[in-house]
Amino acid sequence: LCFHLTLIILLISSRINLFLLVFLPAILLGGIGGILGALFTFLNLKIVRVRTALQEKCAANKHLLSFVKICEPMLIMVIVSTLKVLVSDLFPCRQPQCFFNGSSPECLGHGGGNKFHTELSVETFTCKYQDTVEVNETEYFNGTFNPFATIFFSSGEEAIHHLFSRKTHNELPPLPLAVALLLYFPLACWTAGTSIASGLVVPMLLIGGLFGRLVGCLAVLIFGVHTAQIQGTQDPAPCHP
Repeated sequence: LCFHLTLIILLISSRINLFLLVFLPAILLGGIGGILGALFTFLNLKIVRVRTALQEKCAANKHLLSFVKICEPMLIMVIVSTLKVLVSDLFPCRQPQCFFNGSSPECLGHGGGNKFHTELSVETFTCKYQDTVEVNETEYFNGTFNPFATIFFSSGEEAIHHLFSRKTHNELPPLPLAVALLLYFPLACWTAGTSIASGLVVPMLLIGGLFGRLVGCLAVLIFGVHTAQIQGTQDPAPCHP
């Protein structure tokens, strides 16, 4: 028993067969999401109380209060920018380990029969980038990229696109995903409720994509990547160490 899922959100247009067994990890994802959602609300309320207490001390001076409200988001931006550079530099460069034919961005692998690929829009950061080279009418991408920078140096929309992309299990290993989740989650809790309109939709999608991708890593470690006709109808778990 299976059904097709197509074009729900984030411009997902590739069809994939889903079996009832897929709801087991979905239940796990729902449980983790509920825990993280409750933790997000708890931490955000604690931060709001501290922020309110500090602002009440400055309430007598309107100029000082306005200055404090402006400094908080500026401080967050400085912290985020610093973490982007320093943490990205801790992770080694990673090779795509694939090639693509002609102008197609889909990496076909050495067997030529699958379409698992690394997206060409990944961030290189300080990694060495080289143009594609053509060998026997096949273009090979021989550059490297930084998986953590692919998440943190991209815009929120681009990072979500990478996290929700299909057949890209070689693109984002588990360690950068875990570090990104540990850093982004408290920063998102802090940012929500500041004097700037930061929004919650993108942080929720990005946090969900991070821990969902980590569950995919666990599935790869347990089940591997299947290409058989029956098992291959499901998208491979989206991670590879």
